[in-house]
Amino acid sequence: MAAGWKARELGSSSVGPCEKEEVSVVVREAYTAPPAKSVKVDDPFAAAAVAAVPPTPTSSTELPSPIGPAVLDDIRSIYRDAFGPAIDDFFETSWYATRGLARLLADPRLCSRFASYLERSRLGFPDDPASLTGTQSLETALIWSLMGLCRAAAAGTTLDRSSSSAVELAAPQGSAPALGHVPEEEGLIDAVQRFDILEHLVSGPGTAGLLTENVSAWTEPTDGGPEGFWTLARRFARLPEGESSTARREALRSMRMVLENRENRDIVYSMAVVRQLRSSASNFPAGVSEPSGEGEHDPATQLFVAKTFLEREMTMGAHRVFQRLCSMVVRLWTG
Repeated sequence: MAAGWKARELGSSSVGPCEKEEVSVVVREAYTAPPAKSVKVDDPFAAAAVAAVPPTPTSSTELPSPIGPAVLDDIRSIYRDAFGPAIDDFFETSWYATRGLARLLADPRLCSRFASYLERSRLGFPDDPASLTGTQSLETALIWSLMGLCRAAAAGTTLDRSSSSAVELAAPQGSAPALGHVPEEEGLIDAVQRFDILEHLVSGPGTAGLLTENVSAWTEPTDGGPEGFWTLARRFARLPEGESSTARREALRSMRMVLENRENRDIVYSMAVVRQLRSSASNFPAGVSEPSGEGEHDPATQLFVAKTFLEREMTMGAHRVFQRLCSMVVRLWTG
């Protein structure tokens, strides 16, 4: 890796294999800046009216209509073949493939949303940009809900998000064990922690699962694998925004050193760079243009490359999950 640059080849697979294109991703130190604004993670879903989204029940007893066996088979198939593996790929876990489907099928509201997405996708609106945007918005909302399945599973446990341990809540005498107990839910803690990190990068400070980082107790991981990268990402997310300290810069610097040509890590890192630097731009994102000859340590260059990468991932991402996550982030910039 020369002078902090790393190149990777990314493919678009929105409907199947297509041409791949070489995309250069700058992976370099970021400088601190005033904090980016906080937003609600639901904002991008409201950006396009989607009539197919089923209304939220007004009480716990008001459930969606039952879904037919054929549609349930489609839900199972598409989750197993597409969404589950892609979410695991993003979070570098195996929980969604091994446990997520059972959680999905146990949630009638989420199944109803999934069925609405399938129906809308089958209709197709190739000549109607507004309808296409609506379908993509519904897909984004669905993906976010599927990612959140880990939190439903964690409801039966007390998770220590600062470590790799979980304690099963005591169940009433004679009742079934909590669904989230460790032997049944291997990988659950990683999934929850990494979803916490993503939510922070998308929506800003205030994510429930992220606590203020105790810098004095910090030990930088020596592992460049998933645990090492996501530990560094969690550290970045837990440091106060707008902090002009060495710690926040070092967290980004360390993250870029363990990207290892993984597209999901490039996305997370780029989100972190934008989160850190966007407030330093006078008119973000419209005012961000390609700098000329300022060098890799220039914050404007860093912001431009991270912004451009996330915009390209909207259509060039290897999975639709990657594409929709980047689309959500980019839409929030102008929302």
